[in-house]
Amino acid sequence: MKLNIDDILNIIQNFISDNKVIIIIMISIVILSTLLVNIKGEKKKTKKSYPINHNDPLLSKNDISNKEEFQMSAFNLIKELKIAKMNFDIDTIKTITTDNLFKLYATQIETLKNKQQKNMVGQIEYIKSYITNTINNNVNLRVIIECFDYIIDKNNKIIKGKYNHKMLQTYEIEIMIEKSNYRIHKLELLYEREI
Repeated sequence: MKLNIDDILNIIQNFISDNKVIIIIMISIVILSTLLVNIKGEKKKTKKSYPINHNDPLLSKNDISNKEEFQMSAFNLIKELKIAKMNFDIDTIKTITTDNLFKLYATQIETLKNKQQKNMVGQIEYIKSYITNTINNNVNLRVIIECFDYIIDKNNKIIKGKYNHKMLQTYEIEIMIEKSNYRIHKLELLYEREI
């Protein structure tokens, strides 16, 4: 039995007339589920906003030079800490970190010495940074840098990283302000990738 176009259209028309209720229910379900997905998507896009203390001189738009200077100070502290770790310079680390962070870096340096390894860094460059929070005398920032960062053993064999590829690194840093002196209270590497 061959079907022509008219036969196919009749079959479809009969199916629709016999199943109107089912088709209406299916179309309603599709429309409702689409609406619910769109509503949930809109709710997820809504971001919480946190109040900014506009009296804070570090966040004030009127004092951009102070903010930028502070951001560069944060970068310079990270750079100084990385170089001090490379050179096993405990004294410098002690002057630019708080006690807890100093203990952590002293332990890391001791571990490197015991394994006869060295963390090599070079060409540390500032990319950008922004202030994320200020509480009392502590300021939190995200600082993005690029640098060579790898570990070698006593025979100068590379254990971790690459000597010929820079890394893009994002740090979360908390700086404690004591009068005009800045010290790193916390430092966490959030992200890094080879560039």
